Amino acid sequence: PVEKEDRVMHPGVLEAFRNLQSRDEGVIRYMYRDSNENVTTGIGFLMRTVDQVDRYRWVNRAGTSVSNAIARAQWQQVHDQVRDRSDVLIHPDELGSAFERAARTLEGQLRRAFPMWPLFPADAQLGMLIHAYAFGGDRDNLIAHHPNYYQACRRRDWLRAREEVIWRVLREAGPQHERRVRRRNALRRLFDNAHRVWEGTLLGGEYAFGRLYYPGLAPR
Repeated sequence: PVEKEDRVMHPGVLEAFRNLQSRDEGVIRYMYRDSNENVTTGIGFLMRTVDQVDRYRWVNRAGTSVSNAIARAQWQQVHDQVRDRSDVLIHPDELGSAFERAARTLEGQLRRAFPMWPLFPADAQLGMLIHAYAFGGDRDNLIAHHPNYYQACRRRDWLRAREEVIWRVLREAGPQHERRVRRRNALRRLFDNAHRVWEGTLLGGEYAFGRLYYPGLAPR
């Protein structure tokens, strides 16, 4: 369980994070191979090894529990491209708890990478979690693979972060890639809001760091 003092994510961020990821990743209860050929289920839950099947409970299409041995066998078939998707489904009760565990793990990584994380605007926290869900929030990984984005967040240069957070497939997405365009627009709105909150506070405005403005636009 997550200790109370570790809950430094601003109110509303976790719920908005799950809603956005569910919208953009989809909620898929069977096992399938994603675009990177990783076996995946739920809200983008990666299962790179068969042992990760044991993290979840599984049911058949009638809703009856099935053994992990059966789920493991189907993971292997999906992994080996014997089948495109599993017949077993992740238990619906696992979706919320598994997503929160993943989100809290990412938050822990981001707190270690960015000591000022608790004081980052709520919109920045949400945008950074979306990026971390795609690439991880480990400091060494961010420095190695996303150095400009990492430095922008460290300096709280949210306008620079607004551009650096957009990874290649989002940047190159055209109108036919509706979900990617939607995610790109969401990330830019989030970091624009973070900039408005940060700049407004420095200028003496009454902005609340803990208020999530997205999907709206923070006032100037």
